[in-house]
Amino acid sequence: MTKYEIVKGKKKHAYELQRTMREADKMEIMASNLKTPKEALRGVLESHGEVWAGLADKKVVCMYGVIQLSVLGDRGVPWLLASDLITVHARRFLRENKKFITTMRKEFGQLVNYVDERNIEAKRWLQWLGFELEEAAPYGILQRPFHKFTMECRNV
Repeated sequence: MTKYEIVKGKKKHAYELQRTMREADKMEIMASNLKTPKEALRGVLESHGEVWAGLADKKVVCMYGVIQLSVLGDRGVPWLLASDLITVHARRFLRENKKFITTMRKEFGQLVNYVDERNIEAKRWLQWLGFELEEAAPYGILQRPFHKFTMECRNV
């Protein structure tokens, strides 16, 4: 039986995930800001936001969190980066992410970020969580089509 854990994300988790990250997430990172998986994961670990790692039998399935957009505002930027193991263990981690978003809705007035139009699985996950996706428009350094996604949180 698989042992699942949600733990505080650490450098060792980021090191593993940078080597096993799914291709769609790598393409999204590159298109938005020309970063490597290593650079993106280092950035989120240094962001002052909480970072979590989803593990299955001690292997990193995903890392996720929310970064406060500005010190003065109440907008959070949710993110998730995953390995290919996410498809095998999707049900478990989708439920955990739903709980996490419920908690974040109490802390922020709005959750907002962007998802690459090509990242089909991520778009399905975001819609399942209750985010609204706008029409794709040029975004990021490479100006590829991305969907802005938002969730209003004030009525929670």
